[in-house]
Amino acid sequence: MIQAYLIDETSKNKEWEKHAAQWLPKLKNEFNQVNPNKSKPVFVTAERIMKFLVNDNIKLPAAMEIYSDKAKELYYITPNNNKLKRPLIAFYRHPAYSLLKRINYSLLLIEEFK
Repeated sequence: MIQAYLIDETSKNKEWEKHAAQWLPKLKNEFNQVNPNKSKPVFVTAERIMKFLVNDNIKLPAAMEIYSDKAKELYYITPNNNKLKRPLIAFYRHPAYSLLKRINYSLLLIEEFK
């Protein structure tokens, strides 16, 4: 999301949201060039990034809830509920959410993109 080098990684950077806000218009412009009709989803790689991207009135479930073996549907944020105005899908990088460990989530993803 931020295309500039920052000393601290996203989870440890106290000012990450400030930097992300500055880069948001450029990111939206790039997505619009690649997919102008805004139909393709954006895979969001961290919970902090997802929290930044969703509108203030959206309460995200905990990551473990999204990746739960009991989840019946793929969790996504609709375009009207986020700053990118595109479908957002959680695709968190943390090892706890590895698709090798979260088979149910893997199957939900596969089903979504058949």
